[in-house]
Formats: sequence, C-alpha cells, structure tokens
Amino acid sequence: MLKSQRQNEIIEILKNEGFITVADLSARLFASMPTVRRDLSALEEEGYLKRCHGGAMLCAGEENASIYFRREKSQKEKTRMCRVAAELVKDNDVIFIDASSTAFHISDFLSRDKDVTVVTNSLFAAERFAELDIPVYCTGGKLIKESFVFIGYAAEESARTYNADVMFFSAASLSDEGMISDWSDGECSMRVLMAGNAKTTVFMCDSTKFGRSSMFRLFPIDRVNYVVTDKPLPDALVRRFKLKCLVNDPAYLYEVKLK
Repeated sequence: MLKSQRQNEIIEILKNEGFITVADLSARLFASMPTVRRDLSALEEEGYLKRCHGGAMLCAGEENASIYFRREKSQKEKTRMCRVAAELVKDNDVIFIDASSTAFHISDFLSRDKDVTVVTNSLFAAERFAELDIPVYCTGGKLIKESFVFIGYAAEESARTYNADVMFFSAASLSDEGMISDWSDGECSMRVLMAGNAKTTVFMCDSTKFGRSSMFRLFPIDRVNYVVTDKPLPDALVRRFKLKCLVNDPAYLYEVKLK
C-alpha cells in the first residue's frame, strides 16, 4: 500500500472509530508497527490527529484542531449547506466570509456572473476566491497557523472599514438554549464585529454541533437572519425562536422571524 493511501485509510478508520491502537492499525493495514508510528507522527504534525495511550485519536471538537482536519470533517454536509446558503446571494453583493471550514465551501457555488465581492479574514478563503477571479479583500492581522485565520487588533480595525450585504459564518457549538459559541476568542470577536456590519447574517451549523457549548459566546440565534443546517433543528429551538423552515433539501434553511 502506498504511503498516502495508508495514511488516508488511517484517517477513515479514525473518523469511524474515534480511537485506535498502533497494534490494531498494524494488523488491519498489513504494515509494521514502526511504519504505522511514522504515519501517525506525520498525520499529527499536519493536525489530523493526536497520539495518545499507544494509539491515536481525532482532533475533532478541540479548539486547536488544524484547518486541514476541519476541512475534511463533515465535508458532504458542509457542501450541501453551502449550496443552499449561496442562493441567498444576489448580483453585486458584498459578502463577508469568516474563517470557518464550513463557510469556505461557499466558494463552490458563487458564480462570477453575479459580480460579487468577498471580504474575509481567512487566508485559505482569500486564495480560493482569487483563484476563481472573484474580487476579494483580506483583513490581514495576526495569522493563526493552526487555522490560517487573521485575528487581533489589526484585523478588527480592517473589518470595521467594510460594509456587507450578507455574512456567512459558522462556529463550534449551538446550545440547547440557542446560544452560538466557539473555542477561539479572537475568531468570536471578528465574527461579532463583522456581523454588525452586515445587512444579513447567515449561520451555518451541521448537526454535530447541536446541543453543545464552547467557552466563548457570540450571540443567540435570534441575532441572525438565517440558519442553515444539514439536519432539522431541535423542535424546541424552532418554537422558542419562531424559526420558519424555507428549504428542507438538500439542506435546511430557517428564517429567523422578527419579533
């Protein structure tokens, strides 16, 4: 088995099982234990997993998970959500896109025919839109190597100079009470600031984040205009915040009714 194939297989096993020992991987991949250890070390350096207790576990759910891991996680779900979310974009819109791995996939569905302009604090997103010949402005600021996101004073001062028609963003958690939160205080600050400069805010949240809370709070979902999910939101949240489901395939689009 080629090295890249073996490492991909390790990632797929961990996605399904969460944790596995070196000995088990060695037997299942027909590779020596030293070879497996080298593969795990390489994948750990790239941020896909963490070595622990004679084996390895995924980085999922941790505040320092690499962007490389997060871009792979729930990719199909994120793509479906972005396909629906992109329908909210109109011709000549200015779009804020945060540094989340979910919002990154909006790039797959924005046509150059709409003449949109993008503002982002994500180095990956800026590069992607540049490749698509879509005009893009990047906030700059302090670059966080794990996520290739710009945060801090310089990034916030830059973001304050822009207005946007629509903002797409995600976060690590959506609690049972409807509070949006995340592990990164710097990214939370940028999202709150950017949301204040956008006419319309769109929160994208896959179902693995339902019923969870992270350390830093952004705001409750009644502060956004739309919520996009891969599965139906809990009924209690729909009733509490008077959400109206506008689309239910290939993802769910909820409108937050004004009170």
